[in-house]
Amino acid sequence: MMRHRTALALTLLAGLTAPVLAQTPAPIGVRECDEFLTAYETCVNTNYPASARAMMISTIQQMRDAYRQSAQSPEGRAALAPQCTQMRQATAQSMTQYNCRF
Repeated sequence: MMRHRTALALTLLAGLTAPVLAQTPAPIGVRECDEFLTAYETCVNTNYPASARAMMISTIQQMRDAYRQSAQSPEGRAALAPQCTQMRQATAQSMTQYNCRF
């Protein structure tokens, strides 16, 4: 019985330290956006404070959903590359405090 509790406790602890998003999300289909979101997510999962990580991953998922929706139209898709490039530059500056480089 004690062995099962220990195994359960270790399993639960492992879940607390694992990245919030363990599965790879479907790509947007715009290289600049996919690369930006992947770098941002990696930074958050590895360097961002664990206490706020879930909130940031949720924000990234909302961005991913918005970009995916924009990519549905030719006009939206055309606007995404420069938009994601700008977001990557701005986010890279703000995330240097977490030792992220992207």
